[in-house]
Amino acid sequence: MAEISMKLLFTTSAIVLISLFSIFAVGCSEDEEKKKEDVIVDFDFVGSSWEIVSINGEMFETFFSQNVAPEQSDDIEAEQESTLISNNWVFEDDGSLTGNLAFEVSEKYPGPPASSMTQKLTQTIAGMYIADEETLKITTEDIKMDVEVTLEPKEVWAAQIVGKTVEQLEADLAAESKSGFEQNPSDFIFDSGIEYTWNVTGDTLTLTYSDQKMVLKKK
Repeated sequence: MAEISMKLLFTTSAIVLISLFSIFAVGCSEDEEKKKEDVIVDFDFVGSSWEIVSINGEMFETFFSQNVAPEQSDDIEAEQESTLISNNWVFEDDGSLTGNLAFEVSEKYPGPPASSMTQKLTQTIAGMYIADEETLKITTEDIKMDVEVTLEPKEVWAAQIVGKTVEQLEADLAAESKSGFEQNPSDFIFDSGIEYTWNVTGDTLTLTYSDQKMVLKKK
């Protein structure tokens, strides 16, 4: 069961994350800025915390808050779902960008006995940007992915695995999932090198590029 569940969980979370990034993928420029430039501190979006509300008219949370049809494999049926936990982005007045994106992917097994597997995936972003009165460009980004896996109830999983503890299995599952996502280090919700047009109206920040549109709200 553990090996099958590992494959189901990794496949589900990978599909969710990959489909999200493809929504706003417009390509990245190879012409990267080589030095840090000053950012005017009175730009309306600087220094505030923002959360992404929608991309191309579709609510951001719907990319995560979705149920996946049960998947049957070797007589094991898993009810799968994903949920957005948080997304927070700050453009600092020194030209740095910080961000956090977290979501959960879970599988529930009806049993008997009933059990579940949940992984929490968190992206922590640190980067740089430059801006003027109309445009904003992300010049660099460093993305770290952390994965936590929780198996419940512990006693049910302990009775079904051999040669390791439940805690060891959780750590192994987390390491495998993290390794899979790290194979795509360029995945980022904002495209590096793209010159976005920005506009702030009230507590809403809108970033556009070509026919792409991202809307953020002040937190």
